[in-house]
This record gives sequence, structure tokens and C-alpha cells, in this order.
Amino acid sequence: MGIAVLVLSAVLAAAFLAVIARYCLRAVRAQTKLYNSIQLVVLKNAKVQYLAAAALSAALLVLCIVLAALPGSGARAYLIRLYGMSEPAVTATFVCLCLIWFSVATPLLIMYFSRAAIVDRGIYIAGRFIDWHRLYYYYVDEDKHSFILSTNKKGPYALKGVFGPCRFDRIDEEKVKFILNKNRNKFLTHYDIR
Repeated sequence: MGIAVLVLSAVLAAAFLAVIARYCLRAVRAQTKLYNSIQLVVLKNAKVQYLAAAALSAALLVLCIVLAALPGSGARAYLIRLYGMSEPAVTATFVCLCLIWFSVATPLLIMYFSRAAIVDRGIYIAGRFIDWHRLYYYYVDEDKHSFILSTNKKGPYALKGVFGPCRFDRIDEEKVKFILNKNRNKFLTHYDIR
């Protein structure tokens, strides 16, 4: 039973790290392309939630490291008693859990440090690029100087594919409206062929 827990945690850690490595490479490529392109409107992200979630994940990572490092902790004794695991297997399990928490914190930090902007080909936001042909809906809030994007056919009423609110400067309001309206035809002429 103890070996099964160790193998399961190792497989989960490897899967998390593979997915996060792919996400990190895509985010770095997107940020490099954003850096090399002409930015029409620079967007401001509300990044507090990313930082708070990354801080929570980092706190859990530190807790996991402490539990892995302390030989007489209650969590280690519980795993040894419940699953009959040896000390090295418990340490390896906690190391795998640390890798999982690290892989959770990494995309949050990438989203925190990534820049967002509108360029002529689409929008860079949250560490990724959204082409104009992939957008189905947008809503501009003039009072808060922000807009919401949706890459879902159902619009903003489905949670999947909703990005925002993307904030912009007050002086860029007309420019943002013009760019979104200009590319609206691309939103509506996109058909999903399966």
C-alpha cells in the first residue's frame, strides 16, 4: 500500500511538471512575441489575485518542505502508521507533493509577471495570445475603463474561455473601442468546423 502511494504521488508530480513546463514555454514564447511586436494599447491587469494565490501555494509548499524535513512530525508518523511506508518512501512522497505545489505556483507567478497588450494580430493576456478569430464576444465597461473577452461561443455567460476584466487607460478608451469594433467582423465570421 505504501508503494502505491509513492508511485501515485510520483506519477502526479511528473504529470503536473510536464503540463507546467509546456505552459511555461508557451508563455515565454508569447511574451517574447509581445516584446517584439508593436503594441497598440498596453493593458493593465488586476494581478492581486494571482499574487495571493501564488502566496497561498508558496505557503503550502513551505509547509510540505517542513513536513518532509522534520523526521518526527505527526504527518510522517501518520503515513508510516497508516500505509506502512518506510522513512525514505515518506520523504519521497513529500518531495513529490512539494513538486506538485511548485507546479501550481509557477503558472500563477507567470500570470502575475506577464504583460498584456492589444496588438494588430490579437490580444496578449495572462501569458497567452488570443487571435482575433478566436474571440466571440466582448463587452467594454466605460465607467471602469475595462473590457471582458470571451473565446466561448456561448459568450460571457459560460465561465470557460472568459478573460477579463482587462483594464486600460482613460485616454485609450476610444482606441480600444475602435480596435474591437474593427475586428468584430473577424469574431462573427469564424466558424468552428468539426
